[in-house]
Amino acid sequence: MNTARKYLQDVLAVILPETWDIYPYFGDVTPEAGRTQVQLILTSVDRHEQAPLSHHNVNFTVRLLSGQTDPERREDELEDNLDEILYAIQVAAKSLGTITWNSAVKGVTEDRSRMMYDIEVSVITQSHNPELSTDSITEE
Repeated sequence: MNTARKYLQDVLAVILPETWDIYPYFGDVTPEAGRTQVQLILTSVDRHEQAPLSHHNVNFTVRLLSGQTDPERREDELEDNLDEILYAIQVAAKSLGTITWNSAVKGVTEDRSRMMYDIEVSVITQSHNPELSTDSITEE
């Protein structure tokens, strides 16, 4: 099945460093020292306002987590990695036209053990339902 989540995961796997771990689903991500981790969290689906009804914005929070334990190094790494992931998303957006990012907000994980950025990303999808057709719409 080719979903927006799988598409985003595949795009990020191509454009991000191989040393980064990508987790396609929300859940516990075990901290791994020295490893940058990216988690995909589907948050909503909206109608795409500037496209036909069959187009949707599938909205994700792309969570960027630092693997550094030293507070100073963690802060520096997180800021560097934020620049890297935003640049990568922009490159993908320019070449594919189906991915956009809106904002990045700094925070800490729910258990307050790790620093992170939550990046709001949208993937534009099109319904592939063959039953979607204007032929059956009639004006009475």
